[in-house]
Amino acid sequence: MANREEQLKQITEQLEQGVAEIFTSEKYTEYLNTMAKFHNYSFNNTLLIAMQKPEATLVAGYQAWQKKFNRQVKRGEKGIQIIAPAPYKEKQEIEKTDPETGEIVIGKDGQPETEVIERVITKFRVTTVFDVSQTTGEPIPEFEVSELEGDILIYHDFMEALKRVAPVPIRFLEIDGEAKGFYQLVDKYIAIQPGMSEAQTMKTAVHETAHAVLHDRDQMEAEGIVKDQLTREVEAESVAYVVCNHFGLDTSEYSFSYIASWSSGKNMKELRASMDTIRKTSADMIGQIEEKLKELQVERPEQEVTAVEQIEELSAMQYAEQTINRLEQERTIFSNDQRNLIVNFAYRLDNREATEKLAESLAESILDGNREAVLKLIGEAEKQIDSLPDSMIGLSELHEAGFYSESMLPLTRERAVELHHEGVTVYGLTGAVGGQEQLQRIMNLELDILQHDGLFGVTKFEWENYRRSQETVMTPEEKAKIKETLLLESDGNRYGIYQ
Repeated sequence: MANREEQLKQITEQLEQGVAEIFTSEKYTEYLNTMAKFHNYSFNNTLLIAMQKPEATLVAGYQAWQKKFNRQVKRGEKGIQIIAPAPYKEKQEIEKTDPETGEIVIGKDGQPETEVIERVITKFRVTTVFDVSQTTGEPIPEFEVSELEGDILIYHDFMEALKRVAPVPIRFLEIDGEAKGFYQLVDKYIAIQPGMSEAQTMKTAVHETAHAVLHDRDQMEAEGIVKDQLTREVEAESVAYVVCNHFGLDTSEYSFSYIASWSSGKNMKELRASMDTIRKTSADMIGQIEEKLKELQVERPEQEVTAVEQIEELSAMQYAEQTINRLEQERTIFSNDQRNLIVNFAYRLDNREATEKLAESLAESILDGNREAVLKLIGEAEKQIDSLPDSMIGLSELHEAGFYSESMLPLTRERAVELHHEGVTVYGLTGAVGGQEQLQRIMNLELDILQHDGLFGVTKFEWENYRRSQETVMTPEEKAKIKETLLLESDGNRYGIYQ
């Protein structure tokens, strides 16, 4: 315990030293100055910039480059069009309401009283900006802190342990704007932006968990604690730094600049005043996470055996649904049609490896925005499904009946009758006996099919020949040749009259 306390002390001292260095460094002064000159662009505008000039890094208007940065847009450069807010004030007459009850105020004449209010109405206009690469002049200092990158060795176990430690649920939700996460004060949950690196996700999750532990509004009011936003952010980010550092993730570059940006114009007194809170919260969180990690290690062998047993008991369709749920754990990926395709693919082909590959490849292509790859995967899957002779039955039913022969395809009674009338040889199938698959006699008559109690099948060889015969217009000689081939080379008992 003493060793841990010493380690925590060293880490928090390093944190304080790191922030102090940024406060006094010329680099941080440039960082604040440059950051103040740029607008925070919305998601829509970020997307517009990426579409028109994907290599853009820093953008500003024509006059902004001149006045704020002493840079000039090069002659002939094509601007980037974005959407800018254009607010204006508008007076409106509305019915007056009682601020306490919310009821409409009725005047002496029995009519609702009115009042004139002034509202700010936000409209938008198209404006033009230029990337720094389209300008010349004074150099631009580096200022942005890169998002944390990379994967963490214990990421999955760490996140599971953190979910058990956090006082509220942790959810992966699409967040509008640039926020990577937040603690929902009213509904009491932590939201994390999906799709980030494991390092960034881990750090953000700890940061928001610290908010939930330290800065719950109801809890602070009950205890009479008052903290401004600056202090709350400094504490949460400091806890995130300490905890992540302990588990092998160095967030110093991200955390120091982040904390310092919140602390602009402040001295170190606020941070020092929160050191005890930061140290205690970090120690508690580390201890609880380590305890949960140990529990996970003990549970894992039993969980793995149970998981394997459960997977083996799943039907093809259930396995497909489980695969979809696994891929969509952090976000919605597939449309309803795409989900139905994956489940139908599993049912018709009963190939778990192929189903999983289809789902994973489709998810990857969708997330990459590769529409061509998505359409290709869907087309190939539909082609495999359509290659089976009966749309009302799948290989999963054939396998459940005890038939695993790769040469046999399943048929319902109705489809068996149709193909029999087309001259295709149909088999009546029975379940496995003594571990051996059984084939009944060939269904020579429609009555044989109607009286058979069980599944029906057609060999792949015959089905493929039949399909080819339907795709082309054949002469009588060609049809005779196919019948001769079926007689001599197909499976099962056949007889013919040689002429």
